[in-house]
Amino acid sequence: MENEKINTSSNSKRDAWEDVVDYGKEHPIEENNLVETTDSSELAQKKQEEIEQTAKKVKELYRKGKYDRMVRSAVDEIKTDLRDDNVAVYRRKQIKSQPGAFRKAIRLVGDKLNLSTRKSRERRRGEAIYIALTEYEEEKKQKKAIEEQERSESLKRAAEQEKRLSEWRAKDEAERLQRDEEAANKAFSEAMDNYYYNTYKGRFERQRAQELFERELNSRLLKTEDLDAEAYSGNPMVERSLVSFEDTEIPVYSLKGIPFSILSTTIDFKADKTQGAETAREVMKDPSVWMMSREEVKKDDNFGAVNNMKSKGDTISCSYYTSSERNIDNYIPGELVYGFENVGADSVIQAYNGDGMTGNMIGQRETRLSDAGALQRLTELTVHYNEVVLRRYDENGNPKLPNYIVVRNGKISDVSIRHAKYFNIPIVNIDRSAYRETE
Repeated sequence: MENEKINTSSNSKRDAWEDVVDYGKEHPIEENNLVETTDSSELAQKKQEEIEQTAKKVKELYRKGKYDRMVRSAVDEIKTDLRDDNVAVYRRKQIKSQPGAFRKAIRLVGDKLNLSTRKSRERRRGEAIYIALTEYEEEKKQKKAIEEQERSESLKRAAEQEKRLSEWRAKDEAERLQRDEEAANKAFSEAMDNYYYNTYKGRFERQRAQELFERELNSRLLKTEDLDAEAYSGNPMVERSLVSFEDTEIPVYSLKGIPFSILSTTIDFKADKTQGAETAREVMKDPSVWMMSREEVKKDDNFGAVNNMKSKGDTISCSYYTSSERNIDNYIPGELVYGFENVGADSVIQAYNGDGMTGNMIGQRETRLSDAGALQRLTELTVHYNEVVLRRYDENGNPKLPNYIVVRNGKISDVSIRHAKYFNIPIVNIDRSAYRETE
């Protein structure tokens, strides 16, 4: 500021004069204080020196920036109180026009001589308020710009992170797809191997096991013609008798120690079950229901139904038991038991050492036998019963018919006699007391 020239324009001079006038209004000169004086040359010289000395001091203060420091102090004080909720109040008090260099100098003189007026101080505060508001708004803009920049940088970083994450996900997805493709190729290869095995080698092996199982089973099963021959030959372990029913005499063969192997199914086993109970009771009442062909049964809406009281199927669940002390009682007892003395080719689907939990429609499947030796294991079974699953219908859709009715200890019920008469078959009675008790 040392080289700054004092502005002596008319406006600055007028503003300075207004300060002087303001001071005069606040400090009026009383009339009785006026004293006529006659300045001597010495007094004039002294005043001139004082004026020059004051001007010199003011110039020095102006050069050192004292005025600007005073303004800065006022501005800082105002800014400490500025808030968004009181800006409007300060804005009404601001004075936008700022003093020139000449007015600043005059104000320094007034301050030096303690001649500042109230109006001058208010004006200077209004000017300081304007500066404070200007800086306040500018700082807000700068802060907002910084926040916007930081937000932009944050969004940029987030975008870069999302890009890296997307690239990682894409890479991970590509690797997953590759693994899935490799797994699918492996599964397909294994499936083809299994298909080949099941279609060719596996099927051949199962069919061979089925053939051997059925041949061995047929060679063991009890046959009524053999019983008839033994009875006529006088074998004491077989006793033949007749039981009259209506206009028919039905043969009864009582087994009293002769070895036997029986394959049977208990009709009333499901009479009190959830699935097929009504169908079982229908067969008990009317044996002709058993005689229905597959085509006739298929017309029934309950054919193949699950957990249905009237459901019907194409499967016969049988028990295989012998006179052996180990499994003579391994069958399902009941009031009506059908016995079979042979099975046809491709009849046995599976054999289980216990309950196979079979459905009523597995008779349409291919055989699942894999070992012809399963028959011997059924003989050695010691649990409550086993299960041999047969097809109910042959290749022409005709049902498998019983060859005899099985009873125990001479307990021949009316339903057993009626079914024996209907099918024109004998009754086989197992005299349990003639065989050793199972251990």
